[in-house]
Amino acid sequence: AKLTENITLTGEWTPISNKSAIASAYSGTFDGDKHTISGLSGSNGLFGFVNGATIKNLKVEGTISGASANVGGIVGKTQTGTKIENCAFTGSVSSTSTGNTAGVGGIVGKVNTGSLTITNCYNTANVTSSKNAGGILGYSGAAGTKIENCFNTGTISGTYASGIVGSMTNPRSSISNCYWTQPAVGKGSGAGKINKDGNVDSIASVIDKLGDAFTTDASDNVILKWEAGSEVKKDPHITISGTKTMNQTNDGSKQSTTLEAKQVDIDN
Repeated sequence: AKLTENITLTGEWTPISNKSAIASAYSGTFDGDKHTISGLSGSNGLFGFVNGATIKNLKVEGTISGASANVGGIVGKTQTGTKIENCAFTGSVSSTSTGNTAGVGGIVGKVNTGSLTITNCYNTANVTSSKNAGGILGYSGAAGTKIENCFNTGTISGTYASGIVGSMTNPRSSISNCYWTQPAVGKGSGAGKINKDGNVDSIASVIDKLGDAFTTDASDNVILKWEAGSEVKKDPHITISGTKTMNQTNDGSKQSTTLEAKQVDIDN
């Protein structure tokens, strides 16, 4: 599936694939094609459950408040080789579930089984859990979870809270080249390999490390490069065009030329 335009939702959202059975979970490719879905409101994210799916090039804005053990801004729970790339979530996401493996995340709530790779994604939403809360992923107990080139600036609250992953219990899972501004203290829990230097004062200070997928907008906020669209930072200057040379004559005639000056990105 591919989005062809931005979408604004109204009313209570029923997640795509809201059944946990593998046969019923979404297993295709969902390409946002550089569009935004806004107005999401409900008890879970855009997708309830996915199985071996790919979700990419999508931004979701909304308010998610649930009570299940797996609540995420974009996906509640993943299983079997899922990939999420070049995606973002803004707004808020929360769950009141108190289970030990309950996970709430800005992008994904919980990894069930199989591998999950999240690359070039960010979250600015406030994430709240009664147990495991992460800016990108709430809880992972599965091997093969990889979080790469991601960042979080949202406020994260939970028993086990982290800017990236609340709890990552399998030593064969990892977080690399990820950064967060909140919480100031808290790298989550578990045996997963979590980078130790990810807490920074500003994401803009590490944009060069995040790679080519990111840029800054006119207000110097770090965003995905595709979000910039046709937006280009202003470069105020004056251009001058016309004949650049004049030749001297011996008959005393006067030489003339016309130069045109043009203001570029200069407000009147």
